[in-house]
Amino acid sequence: MKKAILLAAAAVIFAVGANAQNSFKKGDWLVGVQGTGLGIESHFNDGHGGSRQYNAGLFGGWFLSDKLAFDVSAGLSHTAIGSKGAVGSVRSTMFDFGGGVRYYPVGNLFAGVGYHGKTGTDTWAQYLGAKVGYDIFLSKNIFFEPVVYFEKNMTKNFGNDTGRESVLGLSLGFGMRF
Repeated sequence: MKKAILLAAAAVIFAVGANAQNSFKKGDWLVGVQGTGLGIESHFNDGHGGSRQYNAGLFGGWFLSDKLAFDVSAGLSHTAIGSKGAVGSVRSTMFDFGGGVRYYPVGNLFAGVGYHGKTGTDTWAQYLGAKVGYDIFLSKNIFFEPVVYFEKNMTKNFGNDTGRESVLGLSLGFGMRF
């Protein structure tokens, strides 16, 4: 069911993007807030069937050209593995940070790649990721941004989140262009 929802969201984003005009221009800046953990996230090879992750953070970017932007993000991530109080269950909160590039091939539809890191008291993790999203403008400068993303863990045996190999999820955000 979750995979069907993600595929449907990606299809809608692509279809809407095919008819839109790019609202960003060279030199534009974007800033916003984003969140994940809406129960629309799938972990692969994690060995902890009941894992959940919630993220909240800020993102920003600068357009090198009309279609290419550098972006950065920072925030907090909370991971819960197993049932609260159960043997082997884990709760951890970590600081997230990342950077990458976005390319807008058609209108407000974008694809991006980048690096994402996490650090906590005794943990460190690195991810390489890819994302596809769409900027839906609610006014001239304010937009809503749904993003489907995939992250591949590049760090092995990092603290309490050892099994988390790859993640497919949905992020929702609001941003402003200036």
